[in-house]
Amino acid sequence: MTTFAIELERQNGIYYAGEVVRGTVKLRCRSAVKCRSVSVQFKGAAKIRWHTGSGDNRTDYDGATLFEDQRYTIRGNFYKTGLLDNAGENAYFDKIHHLGVIQIPCSAQETKRFQLIVRVMDYDWGRKDDLLGEILLDASSLANSGEKQSFPLTRKGRSEKGEVTISAKYMPYGALFPTASQSGAKISEDIQQDCCLILHIHQATGLRKADWIGKNDVYVQAYRPEDSKAGEIIPGKKLPGPHKKMTLPANTEIIAPFCFSLRRDAPPSAEVGVGDFSFIRYKIRAYVDIANWRDPFAKTTITVIPNRPIPKALLIQPYFEQVGPEPLYSSCCKIGKSGVVSARLESDRMAYAAGEAVDLRGSTVLYEGSKEVYAAVVLVGHYKLHTYYHSITGRREFSMGPRVRLIPFQEVSLKNTAFRIPAVYPSFYGGVTEHERMHYACLKWTYTISIVVGGEGCMSCVDTALPVLISSSPPYESALAEYKGVAPKKVSFGPWDIFEHAVLGPDEGSSIAPTITGPEDGGTTVNIGNPINTWESTEDNYFVGSGGQESMSYQPIVTTFDGPQDSHQAAAFTDTTSASSTASADIGTLLQTMDAEFDKRLAVGQWIRQHPDEAQSLSPEDVRLILGKVTFSLDQPSVVGELLAGFEASNKLTCRHITETMAACQYQKTEVASMMAPYANDPENKDLVLQQLDYSFDKSSVSARFAAK
Repeated sequence: MTTFAIELERQNGIYYAGEVVRGTVKLRCRSAVKCRSVSVQFKGAAKIRWHTGSGDNRTDYDGATLFEDQRYTIRGNFYKTGLLDNAGENAYFDKIHHLGVIQIPCSAQETKRFQLIVRVMDYDWGRKDDLLGEILLDASSLANSGEKQSFPLTRKGRSEKGEVTISAKYMPYGALFPTASQSGAKISEDIQQDCCLILHIHQATGLRKADWIGKNDVYVQAYRPEDSKAGEIIPGKKLPGPHKKMTLPANTEIIAPFCFSLRRDAPPSAEVGVGDFSFIRYKIRAYVDIANWRDPFAKTTITVIPNRPIPKALLIQPYFEQVGPEPLYSSCCKIGKSGVVSARLESDRMAYAAGEAVDLRGSTVLYEGSKEVYAAVVLVGHYKLHTYYHSITGRREFSMGPRVRLIPFQEVSLKNTAFRIPAVYPSFYGGVTEHERMHYACLKWTYTISIVVGGEGCMSCVDTALPVLISSSPPYESALAEYKGVAPKKVSFGPWDIFEHAVLGPDEGSSIAPTITGPEDGGTTVNIGNPINTWESTEDNYFVGSGGQESMSYQPIVTTFDGPQDSHQAAAFTDTTSASSTASADIGTLLQTMDAEFDKRLAVGQWIRQHPDEAQSLSPEDVRLILGKVTFSLDQPSVVGELLAGFEASNKLTCRHITETMAACQYQKTEVASMMAPYANDPENKDLVLQQLDYSFDKSSVSARFAAK
C-alpha cells in the first residue's frame, strides 16, 4: 500500500468530553488487493495487567473496561457492532456508548424496501466465529414502525435460543458524514450515498453457549443478501452468508470520512503505569479485512480531556487531620527510636485541579528528637487494578514543593512554604458503576495530600494524610468565598469515599466549578513524562500506516490551572486562529462569528465564557438561532453541551428551550432532548418535548430523564 493514513480535522489530536472526532481515512494500493472489507473503528478503553510469580509459576491477570467502540464500514457489504467481551447468554449493548449502532449507507430506494440479514455472533480469536443466531429483517418496515422490536433467532433454518432487540431510523448521509473536510480533502464520490440506515442493536438475550470454556464474546453483523442468492431465502431454510469478496483497485485513492462522538462524561486519557501496564487510551484504527488475521492497518491515538469529576460544596470547605505523638525509628524495622512526631495537616479545601496552589497555612509539625529530620508534603496517588475476581493496589508519590527541615522540640509551621498540585490526572472512579463480567471498572484512582516526616535512608516515617479530589476544573472563587473564615473540621471519610461528594455524571449541573468543554475554559495542556509506544498486542505488528512506527508513539497530556476563576470572568484563553471576535454580548455578533468559524462549538464556548450573564438569559428563540448555524448535525450535540454549561446551576432552562433546540436539530432531536431534560426547571411540561419525538422508544427514554417534581 502506497498510502494508508488517518487524518484528523484537529491536528493536535486533543479533544474534550462530549466533542465529535472528525477526520478522513486515505487509502491507495500499489497493486490490486483482494479483501473482505475496509473499516474504521473508534475505541476507548481502560486496560490493565499484573502478574505474580515467574517462569513456569507466573500467572498473568488481565482486565479491561470498554467506554467507546464505534465502527463504520468504508467499503464492503459487511457491517458490525462493537464487541462485548464475556457477555455470556445476555449481551446488553446499550450499556456502552454507541456500541450497538450500525450505520449502513443506502439509496433512496432502500428507504422504501430494505432487506437485511442480521446475525448474532460469538467472536473467537484465531478461529472462525460462531453463529449464535440470525434473522431476516425488513429494515424499512422496522424504521417506519417507530418501535423497538424483538425478533426470535434462527440457525440453519430452525428455531434457536435467544432473541435480538433492534430499532431503526433513516437519516440523510450528509447528516452523519461530512462531505467536505476543513483541510479541503474531497470525499470519494462512490462512498457518498443518499441516505443512511441507523440500525440500533439494543440487546441480544437468552443466547446459546457457543464455547466450552468461557463466555460468549458477542457482536452483531448485518449485510445485504446478494441478488444472486435472493432465491435462497426460503422460510425454514438456512439464510445465505455475507458476500466477503471484493478487490481494492490499484493506484486508486479512496478518501472516506469518519465522525465519532465522545460520551459526555468520557474518562481521561491516562498512562498510569501501575502493574505490568495500566492505561486509558482512545484510538482510531482503519484496517483492511483480509481472509487471514494479519490485517494491514493504520492507527492514531488521541487525547481526551475530561469534564468530571467536579466537587460538591462539602469538598470546598476547610478540613484537618492530625497524628501524634508517633514514634520515629532509625530503622524501617522499627528498631532504635530516634524521636517522636506530632503533625497537623490543615487545608482550606479538599478539591483542587492540577496545577493549583494549595493553602496549608494551618499545618504544623513538631519533632522531638536529636536526628536531622525533614518534612515533605506530597500528593499520593492510590490505585486499584481489578479483574472480575482479583484486585491489587498501588501507590505513587508526587512532590508538591520543597522539603522543610525540622527544628527539634520546636513546632514548625508550613504556612510560608509554597505547595502546588503537580500535573496529574483527575481522580477517576472507574467510569462504570456495575460489576459484571462484561462491564466492570478495571482501573480507578484517588489521591491524598500527606505530610511525610522522616524516611531518610533507613529511617521510618510518620504520615499524616488528608483525602483530596483532583477535579477536572478549579472551583469558582465566588463559591470558595462562602467558606472563607469557616473553622476547619476533622475529616470523616477516606480517599475512596470522596467520590460520594463529587459530581461524576453528565446529568448533574454544578454552581461550584465549571464544566470544561474546550480550551476556551482556560487551563494549559502540559506533557506528562516521555512519549510512550502504543503497541498493545500481536495485531499491532501489521501496522502499515503513514509515518511508520513513529506513528505508534503517543505523548501523554494533562490540563493544569493556575487557580480558581470567578464565575463572572472570561477564561484566560486567547484563540489566535479566530477569524473574528466574540467580544460583543450581542447575540447577532455571535451568529456572525459562527458564520466565519469552522469550529462552531469553539465559537459558542468562547462567547458563553465571555458573557456568562447573557448566556444564562438566552431565550428559546436565541437557542434555536444558534443551533441553526450548526449545519453538520453531529456537531449540534456538542454545541448544546456548551449551552448547557452556560445555563448550569441557573435553573433558567425550560421545556421551551428544549423544543426550540429540537426544531433546529432535526436529525439529533433525541440526543439533544436527552441531554437537556435533566436541567429543565418545568418537567411538568415534558409532554411538549415528547410529542416532537417520532419513535415510542425515544419518548420513553427521554421521559425518564426529566427530574421528578
